[in-house]
Amino acid sequence: MLSSAFWFGFPAYLVNPALGVLCLLVTYFFVRRYYNNHIAVWTVIAMGLTGFFIFNAASYFSHVSCMLACLLFVFAMYRYFETRKVGFIVVAGVFLGCIIVIRYFTAVLIFLPFLIYMASRLKTNILRPLVLMGVGAVPFVLFLAWYNATITGNPFLPVTMWLDKEEGIGFVKDHTFLSGVEHIVRWLFMFAYWVSPGFLLLYFLFLWRKRRSRTAGRARPEDYFFITLMAGYFFYYQIGGNQYGPRFMFEAFPFLIILVVRNVIDIQSTWIRAAFLASVLYAVAKFPFVADREATIVDQRQDVYDLVAANDVHNAVVLIESHTSPLRPMPVGDLTRNSASFDDDVLYAHDCEAERNLLMNYYTERSFYIYRRDVDRVRGELIRIR
Repeated sequence: MLSSAFWFGFPAYLVNPALGVLCLLVTYFFVRRYYNNHIAVWTVIAMGLTGFFIFNAASYFSHVSCMLACLLFVFAMYRYFETRKVGFIVVAGVFLGCIIVIRYFTAVLIFLPFLIYMASRLKTNILRPLVLMGVGAVPFVLFLAWYNATITGNPFLPVTMWLDKEEGIGFVKDHTFLSGVEHIVRWLFMFAYWVSPGFLLLYFLFLWRKRRSRTAGRARPEDYFFITLMAGYFFYYQIGGNQYGPRFMFEAFPFLIILVVRNVIDIQSTWIRAAFLASVLYAVAKFPFVADREATIVDQRQDVYDLVAANDVHNAVVLIESHTSPLRPMPVGDLTRNSASFDDDVLYAHDCEAERNLLMNYYTERSFYIYRRDVDRVRGELIRIR
């Protein structure tokens, strides 16, 4: 999807914002069809005005395209249960296949609530829709297998696990039960910061009310996406790295908001409606402060490139010794950005002192600099060494 920008000649940074707009449109039409226009409008407002949605939709993360595929998967599943037409369950499989290609672990966690729902509703008749869904998903699964085989030599070995043998789900890389608990706590706090603590409290309140009714508890499996994603990624050693809020739960965000909005409107409670409006206002009022902080972080992270521009450095190699930004450090490995052909005017390299002479002997015609920053300082310095 990002490559389409290069094929058709438009900026790559426009891809995810465009997909974000599509997410809002699909959310609106889905909610309007299966609830009402009032709920649809408030869902889009509550979802689209949060820093969590806006910043992720402006990023290069795969979560935006994955969210769109999740929305279309759920929409197609609802259409199938409404009409029982074969085409809709096949289309649902197509969008599930898209999710598998984009984020395969997320695909498992998204599909699980619907599998349970289908088993409880269809019982022995579940096999046919599962096969039809598989028909839609198979081309994407085969593509992923081909992609893996082309790079790793094994269709069942993902590229991430080929690059890092310890990559995987479970208690690997010193990941423990307690660190999983810590991740959940931090995700919840990040959600409160990037969205609103009110939305989080209302979601769990309404989910608890939903579970009290056996009939309601089994309906609308997408209500559980936030829980299944959080429970699944509990077993992943990474908390999410650089992220704008708990990004592993991003695909569940529209459905969390839908659950909150429909209950707020259905329940005739003044304090609940007040809490909801306060949550929307919180997200809107918080956005300028979030944006200002992120702008400061971006400025700090660009320090090495700003110094290169300010010092008019050309035909050089910059050896990066220190990470940038004390607020949200960007490690050295993320700063060594070069083209695939390594023919940029300025090249960036990890400063491995023992290997420094090898680079100097290879790039004899280039000047060399070291970027160094004290831990407590915002700005670093560029030191010429040749």
